[in-house]
Amino acid sequence: REKDFVMVDIPGLIEGAHQGVGLGHEFLRHIERTRVLVHLVDGTSENPSGDFQKINRELELFDESLKDKPQILAINKVDLEEVRILAEDVRDSMGEDAWRFHIISAISG
Repeated sequence: REKDFVMVDIPGLIEGAHQGVGLGHEFLRHIERTRVLVHLVDGTSENPSGDFQKINRELELFDESLKDKPQILAINKVDLEEVRILAEDVRDSMGEDAWRFHIISAISG
């Protein structure tokens, strides 16, 4: 059985987006209409988990109900060995929420 869905690609949020910094409010209004959030985080970042937490903080500061939406964390660039190792640590730290963690590579799939 076929199902349609709508996907919204929101560019990276910056700190202060909840206050309208950058295009914050414009992007955040689109997020309000979604049912599930998939966070695509750069695995080469110094702190991918921290990036995920910062994004969630901006979402909550904009609209507290956004924290209740189902969320998936996807770390990109796992084709790189150091990112693959980091991703394993992130998955382990998520405990029972590890089911909502995924690793991907834009290069190798």
